[in-house]
Amino acid sequence: MKNTSYYQLNLLGNVIGFVLSTTNRLYI
Repeated sequence: MKNTSYYQLNLLGNVIGFVLSTTNRLYI
């Protein structure tokens, strides 16, 4: 269970980072 939640949190962080980089590219 712990590994699953950690994996989901890491995946969520990756998605957020991807979205942030995409928005930065759009605004620049």
